[in-house]
Amino acid sequence: MKFETLTASEGAAVLRIVPAIVQTQLQRENVTLAGGVIRDTVAGLPVKDLDIFCHSAEQAERLALEASPFVRKTTFAYSVTIDGLPVQYVFFKDYKNAADLISQFDFRACGAAIAWRKGTWKGLALDGFHVDCK
Repeated sequence: MKFETLTASEGAAVLRIVPAIVQTQLQRENVTLAGGVIRDTVAGLPVKDLDIFCHSAEQAERLALEASPFVRKTTFAYSVTIDGLPVQYVFFKDYKNAADLISQFDFRACGAAIAWRKGTWKGLALDGFHVDCK
């Protein structure tokens, strides 16, 4: 599978939307921000929500409760609202890293991820992602 790299400015634009508590969790927990927030930001569209991909239901619940005392559980996620922005801590996909995660996505335009790895933010997208954002 081929991938594209998100530019530093694209990554920075996405991270400006991400609440500080979520950025801290991304850095500390080896979880990944992926999906529509990246597509919408790159395309210049309003962001609807954040999807944080966790490695287990237990991790997702713990992070959601850390972010807000008001947590709603759905089939595959724990959902909270932070500063008016819906945040889903998703736990239904088993993945090793960001490339593995987004390679499982069915919709290429949502196939992008940002993760904290080795002390820096890394942005990755499925091949053709940028074309779909135009």
